[in-house]
Amino acid sequence: LNLMNDSTVTLATQIGIKWEIGLQNGGAPVLDYRVTFLDPAAGVFEILQSGITVTSFVATGLTAGRTYTFEVQSRNVYGFSAYSNQV
Repeated sequence: LNLMNDSTVTLATQIGIKWEIGLQNGGAPVLDYRVTFLDPAAGVFEILQSGITVTSFVATGLTAGRTYTFEVQSRNVYGFSAYSNQV
């Protein structure tokens, strides 16, 4: 919920994102999160990191001047949620 840029850690070659825990969890607690991003070179969304247990992430090693798009999913015992808003 409310995926946003974390400007306190975003630099030319790294982007920080953060989000809030969703209002509904399908009756089971969230186990972890998965971050995907639109790779501007390939033009497709790719899984960047899975198994995240906190509500923030820093993508490093990015190319300065490129536009990156991120989205997040939560996972519980029933599977993955819908994607968050994009940032």
